Amino acid sequence: MKQKLKKITKRSRGKSIEVLFKQIKQLMTGWINYYGIGEMKSFMNDLNGWLKRRIRQYIWKQWKNPRTKRRNLIQLGIEKQKAYEWSNTRKGYWRISASYILHRSLTDRKLVQLGYMDISAKYQFVHSNY
Repeated sequence: MKQKLKKITKRSRGKSIEVLFKQIKQLMTGWINYYGIGEMKSFMNDLNGWLKRRIRQYIWKQWKNPRTKRRNLIQLGIEKQKAYEWSNTRKGYWRISASYILHRSLTDRKLVQLGYMDISAKYQFVHSNY
């Protein structure tokens, strides 16, 4: 499962967020419906956290230029000075995806607004029906 998700969320794919979320939703819905009977709540919570971090990394990579990163962080409610500092960082995409600034700007609520399906909640819903 993780290998398939890695392939979908590969940074160099260049697909839009809507297409990415559609592919993730399709894959995870089928997988959860097939394996929903099993007891794997902690695994699904871990996978959900890892997948959200991969998505934040994907979005950060799509923004590319420091100017674009700064503009988008400001639009997401980050103050100008902090947006300037974080947009000019030299840290890698994976490290930034776990940073405080991205968790504050690209919150779980914002990811859901963009179209992300919370796989942990979906699993709990399907599992409760068995």
